[in-house]
Amino acid sequence: MKKKQLRIILILAAIAIIFLGIKILLPKQEIPVIINTSPVNQQSNLSLETQIAITFDKEITLSDWQVTTFPTIKFNLKQDKNSLVILPTEKLTGQTEYKIELKNKQIANFLYSFSFITQKEPFIPTSTEGKGVGTPNFYQSFRQKIDNDYPLFDEVPYISQNWNITYTDALKLKVTLKKDTPEIRQEVLDWIMDKGVDPSTHKIDWKLQK
Repeated sequence: MKKKQLRIILILAAIAIIFLGIKILLPKQEIPVIINTSPVNQQSNLSLETQIAITFDKEITLSDWQVTTFPTIKFNLKQDKNSLVILPTEKLTGQTEYKIELKNKQIANFLYSFSFITQKEPFIPTSTEGKGVGTPNFYQSFRQKIDNDYPLFDEVPYISQNWNITYTDALKLKVTLKKDTPEIRQEVLDWIMDKGVDPSTHKIDWKLQK
């Protein structure tokens, strides 16, 4: 019985040595090095139709990579030799900070991230009360309507460290919070008052950033 147990131990030891030898002899998997990104990390004022590229020091395999975006971007992912190219399928949101996170399915603990901020998005009111641009005094009446219904028109969209704000309709604001606390909400209200506008004149839609 002892001889049989000893034989099993020797066989298992031999198998372990073989696997160890194979692991030593096999070439080590080299971790790809990211040499640049477009846009570069923390770049601001980016076009709402920006394409995103991550370039490595060697050619890569597309299926090995997983890209996550915060906030979520709908995109197609393609490979261009040693680059991953992220092609958004719809316009990005104005004055928003986007974070790109990259993982490799074959390399444990590989994680790379960078961020960028988009440019201010032009706001176009949904109605001009049926007035054509050829109407006399059109621009004066148009500006008066803007001042009445969108008094923060020249200030939004606006993005801060903790929140961003924009109009969704006349006297209606959407505030997206990175963290919903009474202090941050008060910071938003103080910002509105600093612009000479009474917050109570607007309906504010508070949203927590996902």
